[in-house]
Amino acid sequence: MHARFVYSSDIYFDRRIDGNTLETVFLRPQGIFSRRFSQEHAGAPVVAEGCSMRFWGVLSLIVTAMVARHSLGVLAGTYLAEYGRTSKLGDVVRFCNDILLSAPSIVIGLFIYGIIVLPSKHFSAWAGAASLCLIAIPVIVRTSEDMLRLVPNSLREAGVALGCPYWKMIVKIGWRSARPGIITGNSSCTRPG
Repeated sequence: MHARFVYSSDIYFDRRIDGNTLETVFLRPQGIFSRRFSQEHAGAPVVAEGCSMRFWGVLSLIVTAMVARHSLGVLAGTYLAEYGRTSKLGDVVRFCNDILLSAPSIVIGLFIYGIIVLPSKHFSAWAGAASLCLIAIPVIVRTSEDMLRLVPNSLREAGVALGCPYWKMIVKIGWRSARPGIITGNSSCTRPG
C-alpha cells in the first residue's frame, strides 16, 4: 500500500505508510532523479514547478558568488601587496578588510538584508550571492596579499629590468609565482557558505 507524502520542501515522494523518508531516499533513490520529482508541482504556491528551478537557483547563486569573490579578492590582494604597501589608501583598505574578517556572518547577512532585500521588497539570488561574497572576500584578500608578498623582490626587479611593464610583471611573474598559495586561499572559501 503506497501513499503520497509531501516532504518539508514541498516535493512529492511515494512511500509506504509505515516507512520513513530516509528509507525512500536510500532504498529507492531512482525516484529522486525522475522527471516527476523535478518538474511536477508540489501543491504549494511557487513561481516555478518542481525542484529543477530550485537547483538552478542555488547553482546560479553559488557560481555568481564564487566568480565575484574570487576576482574581487585577488584584485584587492594584488593592490595591497603591490601598490598599497605604504599608501594611506592601502592602510584604510587593509583596516576595513580586518574589520570584515572578524565580522560575524549574521551581521553581514543583516547588512545585506537591509541594503538589498528591504528596498527591493523581495528575496533574490543577488542578495544571497552578495552576502556569500562579502563573507569570503576578506579571507581571499588576506591570503592573496600574503602570497604575493612572499614573492622575492629580486624576481620583480628582474622583470622590470628586462623592460616589462609593472602590470605585466605582476601578472606574469607575481601571480605565477604565488599561484599555489592563491589557489589554496581561494579553495578554502569555495564552499557555498
